[in-house]
Amino acid sequence: QNLKVELLLQGVRVSGLPTLMLFWRGQVVATHSGVISKEGLEDWLDGNFDVVATMRKNEEEVKKGEKEEEDVTASKKRGFISFASQYGMDDYAISSY
Repeated sequence: QNLKVELLLQGVRVSGLPTLMLFWRGQVVATHSGVISKEGLEDWLDGNFDVVATMRKNEEEVKKGEKEEEDVTASKKRGFISFASQYGMDDYAISSY
């Protein structure tokens, strides 16, 4: 009973019994309604786990790209001091001899 309420609250519709749902990060990424053979289930799982693995890889690449962008931005700011006042902002370069 509680599972039905939870699924309804998440907007998940069950159109047949049994229904298989594969979730990734709280979102339904694949469903199958109705009876399925053991081989069909194995194929469904293999195919959809490949999809999830691709989604995970893409997510990791995006995070890696964001990290590299942060590193480049930080390295561009090294050697500078910024002073802000009511009259604006002044940047000063720091150098060593």
